[in-house]
Amino acid sequence: MINRQSRILSKIDVESFGFLGLTEKYEKSLEVFNKRYSSSLPVRNYNRGGISLEKDLKVSDEHISDFYALNKRDVNLYSSACVLFDSRYSAFQNNDTWAHARLVEAKPGRVAGWAWWEGEREDPVLIEVWANDQYLGAAKALEFRPALCRLRPPRGGYVGFHLPVKLAVGDKVQCRVASTGQCFPINPRSVTKPEAK
Repeated sequence: MINRQSRILSKIDVESFGFLGLTEKYEKSLEVFNKRYSSSLPVRNYNRGGISLEKDLKVSDEHISDFYALNKRDVNLYSSACVLFDSRYSAFQNNDTWAHARLVEAKPGRVAGWAWWEGEREDPVLIEVWANDQYLGAAKALEFRPALCRLRPPRGGYVGFHLPVKLAVGDKVQCRVASTGQCFPINPRSVTKPEAK
């Protein structure tokens, strides 16, 4: 199937996942899972292939190119998940807290998104907004976001933030969690024109 994962997850932002694990980082993923859910699942290799792993499988450049062209959304989703996993794992190793956080809107007059702490932490996240490496201001993630309620965020869905700003189309916006320095999105996003009404 083409773009199967991105279709399955089309209505869920990867940043909202309580646990994000990667098969190729199985042991690290299990380490995070065990800590997060107070479990002690051991590393298992029952479903790994034996001899077939040692075989040199050949896939033509044409097939690889076709795969990437046909599954662009899945490839982008996977790339984002890898970067997010590495960021969260780094915080995990340093015993730092991280936030589920997403920049949803970057327009000339407004920046908006949502954020909440991992785990059981209930206090609102203070978000700094930066544009072109300049600090613009901060906002607490306290606004109601009804579309997120199905994910059961803390405070009954009052996890949104917005900040009125003066930006130009093309400016680069990035948000930061004030207390930890966690940046989101990982790479700054360009301000877009408001849609015509």
